[in-house]
Amino acid sequence: HLLQIGFCENHKWLEQSPIAHKIYLNWTMHQHHHPCILALPEELPLREESIDVVFLPHVLEISPDPRGLIKEIK
Repeated sequence: HLLQIGFCENHKWLEQSPIAHKIYLNWTMHQHHHPCILALPEELPLREESIDVVFLPHVLEISPDPRGLIKEIK
């Protein structure tokens, strides 16, 4: 399972990934081109150890709590 946090709109970063199950998470109500979970990245609504890879395109730079986000991902 691959989780991309943030930037769900108009980005095709994961299209070539061989990982079949992709999950997108964003914290805004913008129109998304993929099914997208709406949640705060620092409070992931996912079971522990249910994600194999987390992709954070430019999310740490804009996060109000980048250390908390990394801790949540671990």
